[in-house]
Amino acid sequence: MYPMIGIIIPRFLRVNHRGTYTGVTDRDRVLTVASIAGYVKDFEADEMEIFSDKFRTQDHMALLRAVDGLLDLRCG
Repeated sequence: MYPMIGIIIPRFLRVNHRGTYTGVTDRDRVLTVASIAGYVKDFEADEMEIFSDKFRTQDHMALLRAVDGLLDLRCG
């Protein structure tokens, strides 16, 4: 938490591809993961689309935010 502005930055975002139904089936998860990989590739090539055009939030696939040293603190 940042005390000056009181904002908590999430460590992850849950998403599903907009072409999925529930996001629970293997097909839905594969579509979401493959689409995220394509989005990252396009991002690196500076050819990205608007994220919300392809994905919706509060669903099943968790996108994790990288943090320096996080694995050093992780138990298990």
